[in-house]
Amino acid sequence: MQVIGDDIWEKTFLDVGSGGDDRLGLDLSKKSVIYTAFDKDPRFLEKLRGSNLSTKIGNILFPQPDLGSYDIVHTRCLLMHIPEEHRPKVIRNILNLAIERAIFLELDWSTFEAGGNVTEEFQKFSLELISEFSDPLIGKRLLQEVAKVAEGKGNVREIKDDVFRREAGAYYYEIIPLVKMMIRMMEQKEHRLLGRGKEVLRMITEESKKQDHCPEMFIPPSVVYVEAIF
Repeated sequence: MQVIGDDIWEKTFLDVGSGGDDRLGLDLSKKSVIYTAFDKDPRFLEKLRGSNLSTKIGNILFPQPDLGSYDIVHTRCLLMHIPEEHRPKVIRNILNLAIERAIFLELDWSTFEAGGNVTEEFQKFSLELISEFSDPLIGKRLLQEVAKVAEGKGNVREIKDDVFRREAGAYYYEIIPLVKMMIRMMEQKEHRLLGRGKEVLRMITEESKKQDHCPEMFIPPSVVYVEAIF
């Protein structure tokens, strides 16, 4: 699934909730895209500043002053962290910033398919932990929630959507760093699931190193794509 095409030369691009990941900004800067990272936490923007990318501190929960200032507004795994009652106004605030299109990307953890006991244990642990602070199933409702808000905006011409789903594979290079990040977060708060998280990390690490026979194959959560076109 090609989310961002090649027709974005010299476009202004706002990445809402960029989270300190400079890969997208660096890739787009090679296409002469005028990229700005937007986040409410200045600590997340430090790495991006070091990459000579533009940054903007703000909270998307509140209307922003620069309405209709960016050709493309992009979010990735942002709405899953927003409480359900606040999501309509966040979606509206994002749409209000865009001139040409607004892109929303979210995961749907209901589509995760475990390949055996180890990946099933990873799935159960991840869902239990993620559900405490975010919505792991937001991808399933993403189109409906964006379309409902867009209906009230007369300048939205079209809503497009797609789903990126991979074949079964040994994607341990993705889930091992994810569990390590979860463990670091739980250590800071002495979370009740910390011991279980460490055991899951041990299990998936051992599974990933199997050589006599293939490790368990699994299918990661689908990525849901919704685009509002103006």
